[in-house]
Amino acid sequence: MDKEGKRLAEVVRRTHKHLRKQYKLGEDAAQVWKQHTQHEEDLQTYANAMHTLATQHWEARQQVNTSRVIWIHSAIMEYFQGGEMQRTTEKEMRKIEHLDLKADDSDLANGCKLPLTSKVRLLDVGSCYNPFLVYDEFDVTAIDLCPAHLSVKRCDFLSLEVCTEVRKEEDIKNSRGSDKCQTTNISPTNILLETNSSSNISRNLKHNGNTELVTSSVWDEKLNAVIVQDKCNSEIFETVGGTNLTEISLQKTCLQNIENESIVENTSSSGTNLENTQDSENKSLVENTSNSRRIFNTEVRESGASINEVTYLQGSSFDVVVFSLLLEYIPSPMHRFLCCQKAYNLLKPNGIFCIITPDSKHQNANVHLYKLWKISLGYLGFARIKYEKHTHFHGMVFRRGLCKQAWQLDATRQLSFMKKINIKKKFAGIDYNKISNEMYIPQDFQDLSDSEEVPNYGGKSD
Repeated sequence: MDKEGKRLAEVVRRTHKHLRKQYKLGEDAAQVWKQHTQHEEDLQTYANAMHTLATQHWEARQQVNTSRVIWIHSAIMEYFQGGEMQRTTEKEMRKIEHLDLKADDSDLANGCKLPLTSKVRLLDVGSCYNPFLVYDEFDVTAIDLCPAHLSVKRCDFLSLEVCTEVRKEEDIKNSRGSDKCQTTNISPTNILLETNSSSNISRNLKHNGNTELVTSSVWDEKLNAVIVQDKCNSEIFETVGGTNLTEISLQKTCLQNIENESIVENTSSSGTNLENTQDSENKSLVENTSNSRRIFNTEVRESGASINEVTYLQGSSFDVVVFSLLLEYIPSPMHRFLCCQKAYNLLKPNGIFCIITPDSKHQNANVHLYKLWKISLGYLGFARIKYEKHTHFHGMVFRRGLCKQAWQLDATRQLSFMKKINIKKKFAGIDYNKISNEMYIPQDFQDLSDSEEVPNYGGKSD
């Protein structure tokens, strides 16, 4: 990793360490997180660092088979289109029968054996730049504390309300200002972009049926330009909470120029790299677009409007929930577990939960903790169906089971076994009585002076 990459990684490392230090020194975990979410400048610095690292230092240096984004995409397609959903459903039904249990919903269980015919509804949590937008087969909702792209909705996932009943528009309006589920006039489960625009990018990222990795910041630039194009054509600049957003300055000259530009160029049949086809005019446009985005985010927040903010989501409404490098951001084991519990509640039965966690050590260095993750999530009703260790990350896929009791029984049995085995001295502080409602990460067992694990894709660390 070059000097700039190391500097940005240090921003991420310092933020994570500061939050965990406050928690370890005895401060209330909820208060630590609340105070963090109120420091807008710190959030913006962190988001910019993660955004630049991801688009210019990580994805740009990886091969197709080691990209976390492509790994998740492959796992999702294998599950929904490769027959894995049908196989795991049938396997669970045999397990339920063997345990003399019943599916939580037998009619739903039978329906889960059928292949998915619509777009995969994906919730990407903690995604500041929406990397999955480039895939035509996904209907993506991306949320983050401090979005770096206009397609990403602003949301504190720990404070997000998961509604278990379908809410009518009239009920939503009546609930505003109360302590019930709230929302803006923009549906949080619908992406703000027109699918035609994102599909143009998606087609240009594929060659001979295989997804190709876009190098450098081209991925980010293409997304950024199309996102603002769609924003310009949408009707989101309407009155929200009494604030007329049409009065907010958004550098209209830049936006008007975008309307007349052709943002996405067709790649040649030989699969010419997209970066080579990006001319100087489009690069200038992207720079102006980025400036407009920053001004937009700043002025909307200062106006008090919540144009792109999510405060609630409908339960059991997503096929996939993604936590990519998220759990390391949350300082307390209990709140990590609560995040996973929300993921469970947001997933449809038989939906999948994809987790990417950074780890550059050998596979067995922290394997004890990830076995405990399997147990913790089993208590929620998840079953792990895929696990792979790559050079710089662990990739895991969990499935929301059709009989929660079956997986809770498995978790209890596995936890009993884990208590008996010898573990590394550094993990001696684990409280096994809290595994059913806490999730530990390797950094929890480091001294506060130790270095934080941040992915170092494509380069050697000093």
